[in-house]
Amino acid sequence: MISVNYVRCEITDPKFLRINRPKGSGDYCLMLFSGPINVTTDDITRPVEAGTCVIFRPNTPQDISPLHGSSLSVVHFSMPKQDYESYRLNSDAVFHPQNADRVFRNIQRIEREYYTKMPYWEDRADTYVRQLLIEFARIRKTEDLEVGHDRPMYNLFCQARNMMLMNCEKEWSSTNMCEMVSLSRSQFYKYYVDYFGVSPIQDLNNARIDKAKNLLTNRNFQVTDIAELCGYASIHHFSRTFKEHTGLSPLAYVKSLAPEDRPEFM
Repeated sequence: MISVNYVRCEITDPKFLRINRPKGSGDYCLMLFSGPINVTTDDITRPVEAGTCVIFRPNTPQDISPLHGSSLSVVHFSMPKQDYESYRLNSDAVFHPQNADRVFRNIQRIEREYYTKMPYWEDRADTYVRQLLIEFARIRKTEDLEVGHDRPMYNLFCQARNMMLMNCEKEWSSTNMCEMVSLSRSQFYKYYVDYFGVSPIQDLNNARIDKAKNLLTNRNFQVTDIAELCGYASIHHFSRTFKEHTGLSPLAYVKSLAPEDRPEFM
């Protein structure tokens, strides 16, 4: 679990805004600045704009000089090193969230939990800090994916993917998938794999099988119903694809479930 050790929102006093810890602190330190700041890392000072977030690891130097009109919101927290590293965030990482207000509201929630200490406040604070780490990890992942690609194209692919997976029961041909992003088939497949690490056909089949697993626990549906609801033209195609993904036929999968989860058709 993540332990919050200190949190403050909107610090404006200049004497508290100048941060110089040559040996860092003993915990992770997340900072959000409402105005422009200068950050020094590896003896190089660089300006960053308003709405910037910085995360320092334990015992790493912290050298920050906010410029005029800036305020600071900060969260000091501790967590297992391997847990933090699972988010693949660099040391002294600088992030530029699209919605700094949303980050600020999360820090406000952490501050409220920290000072009111209502029952289960530690669990709530843990959740809010993890939400921030996930947001920063997604920013970093998006930046990695966008090397050589522009952001509008990535956003367009995300929208197309959501449309396809949320409606996986529909018939999705390579033609209509390509039309959603106005690309040729070869370009579409290349971008899709680059962005999501899986082909669109594999992605679609994975979504359909996940949906089928859920429906197989529903006592209101027969296997033939489930095949249709998951976008398969025949029960034979559904059964073959299901076994390729799970190693079990649909009926064998149902038999493997706990007795209370098995539908009545068994």
